[in-house]
Amino acid sequence: MDKKLLLVGNGGHAASIIAALAGTGWQVMGAVVAPGSPCRRHKPTRVIGFEQDLPHLLVQADGVLLAVGQIEDPTPRIRLFQWLQQLHAPLITLVAANASVAETAQLGVGTVVLQQALVNAYARVGMNAIVNSQALIEHDVVVGDHCHISTGARINGGAVMGNRCFIGSGAIIGHGVRLGDDVVIGAGSVVLRDITASGVYVGQHLS
Repeated sequence: MDKKLLLVGNGGHAASIIAALAGTGWQVMGAVVAPGSPCRRHKPTRVIGFEQDLPHLLVQADGVLLAVGQIEDPTPRIRLFQWLQQLHAPLITLVAANASVAETAQLGVGTVVLQQALVNAYARVGMNAIVNSQALIEHDVVVGDHCHISTGARINGGAVMGNRCFIGSGAIIGHGVRLGDDVVIGAGSVVLRDITASGVYVGQHLS
């Protein structure tokens, strides 16, 4: 029997999570959203409550997953994640059935690895992170908490990034490169040098 999963959020990221659930043993029981959230024409799942309803809905769920996306600014996800921790929500870590995570890799609580992504040997990914579809995290990479590795991004072996980083779609982080906290790398960028200062970086061959 499938376990019941409660989603917090019901937008595009929720749709990606639901698509990744096939074959994982989880069944979505519904979503909790913020009052006044914008209505999507096609909702990924049914809304069964608002954020203030979370405490009594949590007792009905076997697991909870934050389904609010992150584009550059991680603040909304961090706020909700910390609130779920305070509520002692049964946060899970999700790996899509067609994604690959090495046995020696480590994933933090609340992290999702979506379809066809790869997390290779001895990589470490922190809490509340998104490893999006077809992203690659190579061997010995360290990814901090609350990061988003976007679709098709490539993080090469031994690279290290701090907390709250955003790596845009198709970006490449070179072997052994170190990124500090709060670094945003634009889509398609190629990073070949360390970046320690927070900020937004866009371009080819940032070296």
